[in-house]
Order: sequence, then structure tokens, then C-alpha cells
Amino acid sequence: MRLGKEMADGARFWGRVGGIFHTDELPSYGISADELDQLRRFLETDKEDCVVFVADIKENNVDALRAVMQRAKEALKGIPEGTRAPNPDGTTRYSKDVPRDRCSSDTS
Repeated sequence: MRLGKEMADGARFWGRVGGIFHTDELPSYGISADELDQLRRFLETDKEDCVVFVADIKENNVDALRAVMQRAKEALKGIPEGTRAPNPDGTTRYSKDVPRDRCSSDTS
């Protein structure tokens, strides 16, 4: 499973959005290389930096990006606890977080 896919699944679940755009997959999805360069200049990022954005209504964008940021923070600690749902091809996708106070493996 790729981290970007995990982030997109969380954004879809918590933000009620169709997905996310992240610079690891761009240019694509109708976004040109020139537009990507303009975005990087506007945000003052380097090519090594990953930028994530969402195209939806403000409330959904905020919720989706919060989910992305939370997953990014969790990635720095390791694989997070969570509930997975099955896909038709035998893989799984993000379904929901397991509350930390209910995780038997969480000792903090």
C-alpha cells in the first residue's frame, strides 16, 4: 500500500471528497507540468517537497486535509492502528481509525 493512497482513503472518509491531489503523482489529472511549476513557485517548495491539495467545498477540504496531516504524522511513528475494508481485488483500503484509548497495543 502506498502512503498517498492511504492519505486519499482517509481524506475520502473524513472529508467526504473524491480524493486528493499530491505532487508525487503530478503532472496528471489535467494538471500540466507548467501548472505544477507555478504551484511550487507560489508555495515556495522544492521538487523534493510533497504538496497535497483538495478540490471541494471549504468544509470538506479542511476535514480532508486534517485527515491527510494526521496520517502524515502517524507515518513518522510507524504503521497506525485502524480498520480496513476489503476491495474486490483482494487488497484492503482505509475504513476508519481505531480510537487510541481503545487500542490494546497503545500503552501511552
